[in-house]
Amino acid sequence: MPSLYIIDTNVLVAGLISSNPASPPVRILDAMLNGEIIYVLSPDLLAEYRAVLLRAELSETSPAI
Repeated sequence: MPSLYIIDTNVLVAGLISSNPASPPVRILDAMLNGEIIYVLSPDLLAEYRAVLLRAELSETSPAI
């Protein structure tokens, strides 16, 4: 059976705002997006991701895409 991962909100945010592509949070986020790891979502965790990612402080510090 493959390993399942629960990715904490702090890891997700750190991966998004880091300028170091070799940092562990960025590598985890890349693995999530590339389908290299199987991560678990629940309605509560998804709501937490959404609430954190919608915070104004986060959008002000994030680099423009």
